[in-house]
Amino acid sequence: MALTWEQFRKAPIRSLPRSAVVLPIAVSLAVHVALLIGVVVFQLGREPRTGRLTDSPATETVLTLPTPPVPEPQPEVVAAVPPPPRVPEPEPQPTPEPAPVVTTSDAVQAPSDPVEPAPVLAPQTTAVTPSLPAARAPIVPPTPVQTGPAPVSFAGVEGARATKVVYVVDASGAMTSSLKFVKEELVRSIARLDSSQSFQIVVVRDPVNRAIEGDVEVFTTEEGQGLVPASGQARLRAAAWLETVQPHGRSDPLAGLTAALNLKPDLVFLLTRSIRRSGSNTEWGKGSTATLEALDALNPADINTGQRATVIKAIQFLDEDPTGLLQAIGRVHGDGPGSYRVLKVNDLK
Repeated sequence: MALTWEQFRKAPIRSLPRSAVVLPIAVSLAVHVALLIGVVVFQLGREPRTGRLTDSPATETVLTLPTPPVPEPQPEVVAAVPPPPRVPEPEPQPTPEPAPVVTTSDAVQAPSDPVEPAPVLAPQTTAVTPSLPAARAPIVPPTPVQTGPAPVSFAGVEGARATKVVYVVDASGAMTSSLKFVKEELVRSIARLDSSQSFQIVVVRDPVNRAIEGDVEVFTTEEGQGLVPASGQARLRAAAWLETVQPHGRSDPLAGLTAALNLKPDLVFLLTRSIRRSGSNTEWGKGSTATLEALDALNPADINTGQRATVIKAIQFLDEDPTGLLQAIGRVHGDGPGSYRVLKVNDLK
């Protein structure tokens, strides 16, 4: 006999038939067991599926215990540290005397005494103040020291550093237009000499005063007609003497060169004009060949070196020598290119 829920609920259990009581209880237990089994199966099947979706290993369940409270740190009690004991300052040590300087020669002659080691001073804790680097003094190149006499030149023609110089000046009528320049340049050349040098001036022309013998005039001083030291007074007297020289007559260079070479100078400047002449005698004196032979005897070449004692520089004014004599003098008795030069009109201004 089937009972409704209201009948089952309100009826007393003892009055109910056994089948009416057992059946609902069995059904209820079966339903709960089925639900329990479903829940278990659902949980067991859920974990592998999650692992397959995430591809990560299963996490372990960690039991986290409650962390006990951390006590607050108490302030440390710092014990008073006594100050370090005062170290007495070291007494000043006497400065050791510097060891004597021993030169190389002394070291070779006598063995040196053993040197005692310097006392080791205790380190001092003084502060070191850095010092600025000292300013470097500018480097001044040394002044070159001139050795030997000053160089000699006339109108741009350079000569060697000669100690003894003689100027042979042609003062013939052919030098009328050039003699003023020659005298002015000669004064400048003598002014460039220093006190270690000496000079002389030989003028070549027909003598104005026939009482004077020969074809040359030499600058004369209180010491005579020899070489004159290039002092200030000698330069002034030479400039005043040149003012009295005027062009006159004819000239022969061999007479002036002979007088100059007899003074044994280091350098001779031969200053002359073209020697073009008319008539049968178109050359100076005895001719070019005889003049060169005479000069070779007066100023011979050294057998070993080929050098001559005196260098002769031939300077010609306005025109070149048509005979070739002056060119030959510069080539044979000069010291290389530039021993013969022609000064034109523009060079005399």
